Amino acid sequence: IGFGSGHTPDPSKKVFLMITTQPLFSGFTFVPAQLKYRSRYVFLASTDNAFTFNYMHPGSYYLYSLYDANGDGTFSSGDWISSNLTNTFTLAELGNQTVNTTIDFTIP
Repeated sequence: IGFGSGHTPDPSKKVFLMITTQPLFSGFTFVPAQLKYRSRYVFLASTDNAFTFNYMHPGSYYLYSLYDANGDGTFSSGDWISSNLTNTFTLAELGNQTVNTTIDFTIP
C-alpha cells in the first residue's frame, strides 16, 4: 500500500482494502449494487503498508483501496482512492499473489 504525490496520510486515519469478485465501477461510475460481490475487506492503520488475506478461493478478483479521511467507513467526497479502478489479480490453487495499490486520487 502506497500513497501518491501530494497524499500524505494522517497516522490517526484508516485505510480500507476491499476485494471483490466483480468490479465496483462502470468506467468512473460507482455501482453500489456490486457491493454484494465483496469477498474480503479490512481496515488498517494508515501507517500499515501491507496486509495478507488468507484462505481465499482460486479465481479472479478486484482490489480497491481507500484512505478514509472523514472516518465514515465508505467512499465519500474528500477521501482518497487508488486511481487504478481495474486493479485485478488472479489466484491459483494453493498459491500466493502480491498485489500493489497506490492511493493517489482525491474523490471530488
